[in-house]
Amino acid sequence: MPFLPTLCTPSSERSMSPEEKNAVLENLRIMGSAAKKGMLAGLLKGRRLALLSEFTGDYPAVIGEEFQLFELAATQMGAQVAHIRPGLTQSSTAQEVESTARMLGQLYDALDCGGMDVELVQQIALYAGIPVFQGLASAQHRTAALAAALSERTGSGLPDDARRRVVQAVLLGTLV
Repeated sequence: MPFLPTLCTPSSERSMSPEEKNAVLENLRIMGSAAKKGMLAGLLKGRRLALLSEFTGDYPAVIGEEFQLFELAATQMGAQVAHIRPGLTQSSTAQEVESTARMLGQLYDALDCGGMDVELVQQIALYAGIPVFQGLASAQHRTAALAAALSERTGSGLPDDARRRVVQAVLLGTLV
């Protein structure tokens, strides 16, 4: 399975490299084969993922949609997903960020951060010791252009389906 470490942490790059695209496409092929055999739901079985956000109460509409898409993608492959409010902000001390990130890294196999500052997410990624994404299912993530191209190419007309499949391919390449 092609591993996708460069898609784990926040990046200032706006597009995927050819190697990253090829890895996602190969993972999509593997997922298609597993789905035909009825094995898609077992690909991430036993994996625990967390969605991190500092929002209290309801998520803003955009973050809520991204989290729903991420959660659907992960649970369809057998993962468990928790919603966490870690209590970290830009004004958190380095020690608070480090200890929280290390604890999250012991509890979860991967994190996706929504609506959080890039620098804070980078700090979490530095100490968590697990893959940390920033809005993997968002329209702003580097994978979104590939999802849009796949949607156009297949003629499905359902961009959320393509985004969900790309999120699944990234999770597969990152966690298996």
